Amino acid sequence: MAVINPPGFLQNAGATHTAEQMRNHFNLYQGARFASTSLIPRGGVHPAMGNNLQVTQTGSPSMAVIVKSGLASVPGTEGAKQGMYSVLNDADLTLSITAAHATLNRIDLVVFKVEDTAFSGAVNTSSLVVVTGTPASSPAAPTAPANSIILAQVSIVALDSSITTGEITDRRHYMSAVGGVINCTSATRPAAGIVAEGQQIYETDTDRIYITHNGGTTWTRDPINYQARQTLSGTQAVITFSGIPSTLRSLKVRWTARCNDAGSQQLLQCKVNNDATGVYYDTFYSAIGAGGMNTNLETTNTNWRIGRAAAAAGGPNDYGVGYIDFVGWDSPHTNHLGAIWRSFVPSGGQVTEDGGGTYNNVGPYNRLDFIIAGGASFVAGTDFQIEGIYA
Repeated sequence: MAVINPPGFLQNAGATHTAEQMRNHFNLYQGARFASTSLIPRGGVHPAMGNNLQVTQTGSPSMAVIVKSGLASVPGTEGAKQGMYSVLNDADLTLSITAAHATLNRIDLVVFKVEDTAFSGAVNTSSLVVVTGTPASSPAAPTAPANSIILAQVSIVALDSSITTGEITDRRHYMSAVGGVINCTSATRPAAGIVAEGQQIYETDTDRIYITHNGGTTWTRDPINYQARQTLSGTQAVITFSGIPSTLRSLKVRWTARCNDAGSQQLLQCKVNNDATGVYYDTFYSAIGAGGMNTNLETTNTNWRIGRAAAAAGGPNDYGVGYIDFVGWDSPHTNHLGAIWRSFVPSGGQVTEDGGGTYNNVGPYNRLDFIIAGGASFVAGTDFQIEGIYA
């Protein structure tokens, strides 16, 4: 038979729909398949229901693990069009781990499986179980049962007496609707041939989005940039951006700034990783204003000079403007970070400044602080925007 009938949800055809046909009808909503050319969906854990079937150690570590609550779609693998089964665990469930071998290590699997007498066996049920591996000098994970999804891999070393978090490796993969983004880790990306061109994935361990143009054979980083912004509504001495991803290839800061010094423009300064030691080198800058042009070379500093903030005397609409480009934020050279900057203040001499230098301290880099020299503070309306490009 080439066409399966009756079609899904045909009026008054309910009595002729088999369980397999109904499972296949719901396959339409799954975003990937079990294997290349397969009519069975990939299935997986629901990414936002309950506690996502996470596997953890017991409260006091023991020879057992806990499976948290959650929902999953389990692919049937005993028939060519067996479809997917919906399974549910509504509370923490403790599963015992077989005693460790005296001299050899082994690997166990924690799985959610389905048994269906229409295909094999004598029971119709779903269950969370531990599949015990074979002890060996170089152990391998056992084969998962038919009609199952793997939730975790557990490493049991020789003479092990308790299972701790470090011995549990998360092996969950998440279900996704057609056209939806698939949540995964860098180690559990969908295999080649089971997704369509244009499929996106989000890696929870790298915080990155990828897209495939060849059905999952390769994945390309989706060019989504990091962005952050602070606009002041009052006076503030320091503007801090913390938690900046250290994996950004480059970082650019655009700013408009005015200070509360009534007399004159004030220098705008920057620190990396809240480091105020003498590791800011070769800060060359040139200034062009009413007094002509001058250049300077500062070889050792406790911060970067990156321009000037306008004085309060310049009026409520007078702000210094500028940008600073950080090159090598992800520290490809492992021991320094480069910066190039430019600023302009429209009043009080209309000063334009350019400069650059290096912060000679090892990464990772994840914080920037901006301050006004001489103890002045930023005032309302000052605005700093950050945009980063991932590697």
